[in-house]
Amino acid sequence: MTTTTADPGSRPRPTSGTPTWRLSGTGVRTVAWLELRRLMRARRWLVAWLAWTLVVTGLCGLVVLAATRLGAELGPETGTIVFGVTVLIVLSFGLLVAPGLAATSINGDSRDGTLATLQATLLSPAEIAVGKLLAAWCGTLALVAGALPSLGVAFALGGTSVPRLLVVVLLVAVSLAVVTALGLGLSALLAKPVASIVVAYVVVFCLAVVSPLLVPLTASIAVSDVTVTYREPRTFDPESGRPLDCRERTVTVERARTDAVWWLLVPSPYVVVADAAPRQASPGDADADILRGLGDVSREARLGPRAVEDWCSDVDEVARAAERDDLSPVWPFGLAFYLLVVAGATAVAVRRLRTPVRRLPPGQRIA
Repeated sequence: MTTTTADPGSRPRPTSGTPTWRLSGTGVRTVAWLELRRLMRARRWLVAWLAWTLVVTGLCGLVVLAATRLGAELGPETGTIVFGVTVLIVLSFGLLVAPGLAATSINGDSRDGTLATLQATLLSPAEIAVGKLLAAWCGTLALVAGALPSLGVAFALGGTSVPRLLVVVLLVAVSLAVVTALGLGLSALLAKPVASIVVAYVVVFCLAVVSPLLVPLTASIAVSDVTVTYREPRTFDPESGRPLDCRERTVTVERARTDAVWWLLVPSPYVVVADAAPRQASPGDADADILRGLGDVSREARLGPRAVEDWCSDVDEVARAAERDDLSPVWPFGLAFYLLVVAGATAVAVRRLRTPVRRLPPGQRIA
């Protein structure tokens, strides 16, 4: 094995005959197939996939059992609950696995001395990067395939339409592709596999969890005076407990402005998937719809403080729900953000795979 150092005076240029950004289907398929064969040769991966399928199917059974024991009928209501729980489990586990699959795909090969062999072929850097990205993404999609029995049970129970099923599965796959691309970019950017894995997990955690948490935290800082009209009960029916007489008062109070910081929700895959899920046709299943609840939270943040708080009736709740439904969806912003992330991470990986290399990070070898 030879350790090669770059000539500081040389300028990076593409290898003769292999333009950096050339992208052919044959080249991408060749790299992807090599990566997938290496993944499938690992028997522990198959064992892990079977274990995952059994775990998510078992959790699906437990959700059905718990829902029916708590009074839900074995029908659309239970199916809606099972669908929402399964989607959140698959998305959460995928966000844990995807960085591990992609974050060592380049610096790990460099460490093992196999990357230079690939770079010495007629494959372009773009074909190598996209092929590795595609292979790692297919590995994460195996998790979605393992959850198909649970999703099938939810669909069979009812409450989930075909468009809703397809849209949610597609958005979960897209979210996993984004995380995979992040891992690939970090694998190209950082020389040490351990460092790229750790940084990838930190970035994914920030996108999925920290960004939604920042909304209430920053909204409590971005406060402003808001005029609010209260409708408060003065007397109640002694039998039904319903308000008989109400009074109105208008005051100016300080309120947290979530409408100024709602965009912090955009990077979270949970928000994107929940907001993109088509609404249920049956209003009776809305209370059991976890995804709809998450989507309503994100749109509620966009609306900001209430102008009317009616404690005598639910008229303002109905009007508020109509305002939420009239808002433009959040998920297109998330998809636009994801597109930038995938493009940026892939571009970084391609540039790092160019040969000859002008400057190597300390301790990194290319052959």
